[in-house]
Amino acid sequence: MRDVLRGVTSLYNPLGFYSPLTTSGKIFLQDLHKEKMKLDEVMSTVNLERWKEIVSAITKAVQHQLMSQPRHYFPSSSSDRELHVFCDASRRAYGAVAYLQHKGKGAFVIAKSRVAPLKNEKKEGEREISIPEAELMAAFIGTLIAETVLAALELQEFKTQGYLWSDSQIVHFFISKSEGHPRQFIINRVKNIRDFNRRRAAT
Repeated sequence: MRDVLRGVTSLYNPLGFYSPLTTSGKIFLQDLHKEKMKLDEVMSTVNLERWKEIVSAITKAVQHQLMSQPRHYFPSSSSDRELHVFCDASRRAYGAVAYLQHKGKGAFVIAKSRVAPLKNEKKEGEREISIPEAELMAAFIGTLIAETVLAALELQEFKTQGYLWSDSQIVHFFISKSEGHPRQFIINRVKNIRDFNRRRAAT
């Protein structure tokens, strides 16, 4: 398990470019924790094969630049830009990715992903995050990414319109009608998303 921990954290990925690959490693590490595996314990054959597949996918992507993307953000033209942030989630993880669009061309900017937290067995009534809540967290992360990028572009005096994308109908419902929701968790995230939309005139 120590090698897995070292491997998952060793890939330099400050902009989240390899998040689709590193997230699988983080989920695997979480599964080992659920099995209560000790740090220096030898992995089972099944887990070892799973880890080899994850390492192989990451190594291949890095060596062969399979995830190469243009990142030309600042052409000489001063015309407007669009920032598109896509948010998505599953039961195991959630995240968001941002692209800049200019004159029909798109460029990767940044991505963030999180593994859904495990249920705390020591807390009575604690439960794992639901898929609608994970979708909402993805949208919340999307606003954090968008705010960071838009603020950076403002320093360059670039006019940029922000767009947040989510295919979750429940997230759209939360944002439009969250008043009186019994969970403070939902109310707080929705408030942050609404504040961002209002402040940045995002859609």
